[in-house]
Amino acid sequence: MLSLKKKLPELFLEAYDLALDDAVQETGFDYVVFPKTCEWSLTQVLEDGFLPE
Repeated sequence: MLSLKKKLPELFLEAYDLALDDAVQETGFDYVVFPKTCEWSLTQVLEDGFLPE
């Protein structure tokens, strides 16, 4: 059975980079406005009921 579990950290970083690109395009703001890395860890975002404050 093939599992993506080992690739999750890498995919998480890639997803943030893609989301950052989208945010810059959609808002017209410069990259410096947004955090360079995700403010939450992979463990946090995978928790049931996680919602950033």
